[in-house]
Amino acid sequence: MTDKPPRPAIADALLDRTAWPAFAGSRVERTAPPVEIAYGARLVPFWQARPLIEDGQGLCWVETDDNLLADCRPEYLYIGMAHGVPHYAVIIDGLHAVGGEQPRPKDLFALPPQALTGLPETWKAVDLRVVMNDLDPVDAELAAIGKALVEWHWRSGYCPNCGRAMRVMEPGGCRSCPHCRKQTFPRVDPVVITLATHDKAVLVGRSRGWPDGLYSLLAGFVEAGETVEAAARRELFEEAGVRIDEIELILTQPWPFPSSLMIGCRGRADGRDLVIDRDEIEDARWVEREEMIAAFAGTGPIRPPRPGTIAESLITLWMGERL
Repeated sequence: MTDKPPRPAIADALLDRTAWPAFAGSRVERTAPPVEIAYGARLVPFWQARPLIEDGQGLCWVETDDNLLADCRPEYLYIGMAHGVPHYAVIIDGLHAVGGEQPRPKDLFALPPQALTGLPETWKAVDLRVVMNDLDPVDAELAAIGKALVEWHWRSGYCPNCGRAMRVMEPGGCRSCPHCRKQTFPRVDPVVITLATHDKAVLVGRSRGWPDGLYSLLAGFVEAGETVEAAARRELFEEAGVRIDEIELILTQPWPFPSSLMIGCRGRADGRDLVIDRDEIEDARWVEREEMIAAFAGTGPIRPPRPGTIAESLITLWMGERL
């Protein structure tokens, strides 16, 4: 069995902001929403669940009395406090796409920025995954919270009890049915993603439709009544036929596409034999540490996980022998 660094080595590594994945670690304060939207609050507009980004400047922010809000019947969703100021997501789906909305491509990362009528030319609606690594850490976390709330409201228009239309309550943190009084709150879907290692190799896999050569850690949803540890063991065995020992939770990442919480774990495999379920994944393989370092340098035969993902953070910690 390989030597395991003491737990403080992991904690020390995570003190470095670069060790955290996107949307995590900036400590936005999730306080109770103010009774009213006060003057000076910061509002980030979302169109079709995509935040507005100003070319080269990051998130677009508007004031409560901005003219564009008067033309689109906005909805305000409270995000939290940052830098002592309340922040809201504001839905502006009432605005129209310049030239008509672009069809969604198979690869969402290829979705072009969308200009909107009545807005400056430098303001575009952009998929958050495209810009998550370009944003200030606090703005990235605020955008992720806003994105998750916008997506939840899209999918929660009707009461799960009686089917009647629900109303937005508590500046976006709750929906209530006026007929049966049922209240619903934003849900989170836990996903376990595991850094499975054996000696100096890590197990990675890829799904169909991913960019050529891209590999990441194996992951899957936690099922009803299941622990995180059990889900990690089950997913690795189902997808790759690999059994692992004790599971260690390392770090987490909100992933609002639409409502996941990625739970990053680490476990050691009892061997390298693979039995790949081709219905679940396209491929899986063991990658030695040196080969993975080459992949991150752009010289290896595979491509590493996308920047900003929890998989990238876990593998980076492992390559640095902090896990």
